[in-house]
Amino acid sequence: SLFNRAIPWILSFFLILEILPSFSYPDSTLYVLLHQANVYPIYRLVVGVLFIGVALIVWRQNKGDPPLRYELMFLWLLVYLLLVAFIHERSLSYLDDQGIAQIFHLSWSSFLNYEAGVLYDLFFAFSFLFLWPYQKRAPKDKNVVLYLALILGVVSVIYAFIKGPDNSSSYLVYTSFYKSNEDFGKILFAGAFCSSVLAIEKRGAFRIGLFGVSFALSLSAWFLALGLTFWALFGANLIIAFAILNSSKGALAGKVYRFLALGYLLLATVFLLMVAIPSPIATYLRLNFAEEFTAVFSNRSDRWSSFLNALSSWRLFFGDGALGYYRSALLAGQGALYQPLNGGIMEIYNDGGIIALLFYLLVIVVALSRFKKEESHHPAFFAIVLSFTAAFFLYTVLSSERLLFSSNYLSFIVAYLFMCYPRYKDPGEE
Repeated sequence: SLFNRAIPWILSFFLILEILPSFSYPDSTLYVLLHQANVYPIYRLVVGVLFIGVALIVWRQNKGDPPLRYELMFLWLLVYLLLVAFIHERSLSYLDDQGIAQIFHLSWSSFLNYEAGVLYDLFFAFSFLFLWPYQKRAPKDKNVVLYLALILGVVSVIYAFIKGPDNSSSYLVYTSFYKSNEDFGKILFAGAFCSSVLAIEKRGAFRIGLFGVSFALSLSAWFLALGLTFWALFGANLIIAFAILNSSKGALAGKVYRFLALGYLLLATVFLLMVAIPSPIATYLRLNFAEEFTAVFSNRSDRWSSFLNALSSWRLFFGDGALGYYRSALLAGQGALYQPLNGGIMEIYNDGGIIALLFYLLVIVVALSRFKKEESHHPAFFAIVLSFTAAFFLYTVLSSERLLFSSNYLSFIVAYLFMCYPRYKDPGEE
């Protein structure tokens, strides 16, 4: 339908709405306005309601999709998360730094904003999995989202070199248009990803040029002190170089692409375990990677450790909810200090405990299965998206991003490419 063919433009509009609150330079007026205590929740609510409204229209337009079993699966988790919301505590007794007993109460507005975000992310995942459909005929403007992310990535890198490093930081850090280098790294990651996906549909010099842009964006992450982004993209770009520059076709090439992409996913997982588990190897790796990467990993490890140590009893099974961002600081006598977990896996666990985490992994398996079925005849495209997804998993460990289960703008782009980007099909395949 005409509405389905307009989806790339609709998603581009929502991508801009997601990115807008992170812009701080060269003029911070809009950033300050959107992040006022009484403005930002309203902004997020309006964006969420608009997204849900559009998703419901898509669901209405595409009757019979998704299958009932998947609707029931998501409905079950929705009921579970609603029940868990009533289990999570809103107050905590603790001793302050002077040894005096205090009681911290989480405001109703904070509690409701948090739970609304959890439910919205669930609906976000459902929409990208089932409501934005694969199409036999790719819409003419299907690359709008990709070009938008690519342009933002390239322009952000240029402006970062012009603006220079942030002198207020204790170590080398670039922020470009954004308030933090983490937001800058996300759009750079997205630009590199989109450039590679665009390259696979082109031929000749244009293909090599687009891949060159992807490689340049990845390499820029190193010079711009974005260690996390660089190491996440490094392995993906090696696989993509092989997939794009190799002209061979056939079943053997497809098996090689898939083997490399899955191998990278395994290597990324092993690398994270080697760095995370205390050992002489972990010490060596932390000292010999980029200083910024080491600093970020050390900061995240300390934060997760204090978060997990503060949990006990039933919280180990059901998570801690909104109070989980304050509990460890309160128990340590630091007062009501908000401490973001900055780890996608940890945040899923905090939202709904072990069950929510297992469901998250199950949804990814279902998504991989659907993706493999749809793209089994396009091994190079499959390898590119799968290898970047492996890189993205590495990224989610040290940031708030989550595949499918987060409306953050990098998750938004990766979810689109992973699940509903209508891959180019030759006329004979229509």
